[in-house]
Order: sequence, then C-alpha cells, then structure tokens
Amino acid sequence: MILNGFVLYVASLSKSVTLYSELLEQPPIRQSDDFALFVTPNGQSLRLWQQDKVIPSTNGVVGGVEVVLHVDSLDELNTQWLRWQSLDLQPIQPIETLSFGETFTMIDHDGHRLRLIRLSV
Repeated sequence: MILNGFVLYVASLSKSVTLYSELLEQPPIRQSDDFALFVTPNGQSLRLWQQDKVIPSTNGVVGGVEVVLHVDSLDELNTQWLRWQSLDLQPIQPIETLSFGETFTMIDHDGHRLRLIRLSV
C-alpha cells in the first residue's frame, strides 16, 4: 500500500483551483464541477473537493492538517514568502529556523495550513 496524497474540503472549488494552480505552478490534471486532482511530477497528489458535495457528508474542521511544500534553497523560500503573500494567503508563522530547517506557514481562504520548508536534516 502506498500513500500518495490528500483531500482538502473547500468552500469554493473554482477559487481553490486558482490558488493551488498558482502554488503548485501547474493546473489540475482532472477537474469536474465539484472535484479537482493535482499530481506533482514526483507522483504526489492533492485533491480538492467541494465541501457541500462530499459523500458521505462531513462537517470536518479545517486546520488540523498541513499541506507541506518543499524548496531547495533559502533564496527560493524567501521568494515564495513574498509570492504567497501576493496570493492573499494569511501568514501565521514568519520565516524561521526550526529543528528540520527554515520554514514559514500561511493559511488559505478555507483555513487550511500551508507550510513551505527548506530541509536541513
């Protein structure tokens, strides 16, 4: 068995597809009226599902999981810090060094936590 991705429940699929297309720098490979699938070049997948269309229905609370993206350099981390702010993401953690490397965290319009890291371990 292989874990290859996650599902985020979203209030507005079109708004979320626009945001995540920008963040991942690619469009979804599949999209319907209530669902979108992104697959990265290394095979990881992120699914967006319109929350009021989820079967079985859910009233799940967002923010308990982080979507983590990775960059190779501190310069790229700094560049993305500014870029992500321009996408109207809400910063909740500035760039700082933690035990695993440099990182920052922002929240999207649905309350999902998005972390960017440059690993040093």
